[in-house]
Amino acid sequence: MSTPFLQPGAACRRSRLPAWLRLAITFAVLFALKYALPVAGVPPALRVLILLVVATGLAWHFWWNCSPDRRGVLVLVSVLWLAGLVKVFRL
Repeated sequence: MSTPFLQPGAACRRSRLPAWLRLAITFAVLFALKYALPVAGVPPALRVLILLVVATGLAWHFWWNCSPDRRGVLVLVSVLWLAGLVKVFRL
């Protein structure tokens, strides 16, 4: 039995984009940021935090809102933030 937090809401509106295209958009945006931020002179720790926020926003927008089971998205974002914070504190 899962909690309502892990189930999509009644106002859920599924994305019209296929899953492969959502994934491609996510990686394209993240790779573009990864290579553009150093050129813009952003410090390394801030680069990691920006990438974490953008990746979380994309995961929320593309997968969290209407996912039939949100546990996978929750695990993905949790591991992403854990790895990002480890990276920031090891810089």
